[in-house]
Amino acid sequence: MAVMLPVTFLIIIPNVVQGIVNDTDMTVDTVFMLAPNNESFSSQVLLVFSEDPPLDASMSLKKVDVSCDEIEQYNYLRFAGSNTVPVNTKETELDSTAVVTDRDGLSAFTTHAMSSDSFSWHLKGLATVTALGMPFDAHIDKVIELTGFSDFRTANPNVTTMTVTGGTESTLSISTKTFMNIDSNIILGFGQDLRMLLKQDGVLLGVGSIRDCEMERGNTES
Repeated sequence: MAVMLPVTFLIIIPNVVQGIVNDTDMTVDTVFMLAPNNESFSSQVLLVFSEDPPLDASMSLKKVDVSCDEIEQYNYLRFAGSNTVPVNTKETELDSTAVVTDRDGLSAFTTHAMSSDSFSWHLKGLATVTALGMPFDAHIDKVIELTGFSDFRTANPNVTTMTVTGGTESTLSISTKTFMNIDSNIILGFGQDLRMLLKQDGVLLGVGSIRDCEMERGNTES
């Protein structure tokens, strides 16, 4: 007993816990990026684990770096801390703070995500897995597939109404009702106005703004 108890709790159970992490994949339904800026943003991820583990377990992120192997942009985000979620096949919400560790890398990844039909997040780091009422450190090395914005930057929005609201000799103010179809399962809640350039056949028409912009999946009205 004096030998087996330390072996069980220091070697066997941690290996079982690491095996649970290694054998269980994560499928993401939706990623919410809330109030992003150059330093950090709040992240909410709706996900399911691929299988129920042999024993009840829960997980929280401790320190996990994000990279994109497709464009060799490594460790541009770090998820620092999260809530604790059960490891099972039911959908759950993982909340954490994403810290920007490489602005150039994040910018390159964002450009890639905007133009691609799909892309991946490669997660590497540490998580705390609780099993049998005890916490254990476990290494995370997972690739999560996400849906891209499919060259959204140059997509044509569907403008249904246009109203002239004011103007001067050199400017014109216009309000429109516009529908934009977004395929990506990343939801961007900017928490601020979104500004954009409006062009037609390469000619700059003006600057547009969407107040309190939220980019949601599907055909959304602005």
